[in-house]
Amino acid sequence: MKQPNRFIACLLLLFICFSLSGKEDDMLYLSGRVKDAVLGTELTSAVVVRYDAAGNRIDSIKADRGRTYKNGEVIELARFGFMVERKD
Repeated sequence: MKQPNRFIACLLLLFICFSLSGKEDDMLYLSGRVKDAVLGTELTSAVVVRYDAAGNRIDSIKADRGRTYKNGEVIELARFGFMVERKD
């Protein structure tokens, strides 16, 4: 079995949640974390790129650094968030 290439990072969008501020609002807030697919480490210098339906680049968002503490250890997080148009 061939080992995956560890130099190519695959963006995983974890914990994607949509929050609605009101029923009449036509915008949603999309947020998540960016991790390496193979190693599972946070990609704190990642850039999330948004594309429209035609495949054109709309925007890019740099992941913000966040921190959490687990068992006395500081864990760096790569979080992002942006507003998207609601398409119901």
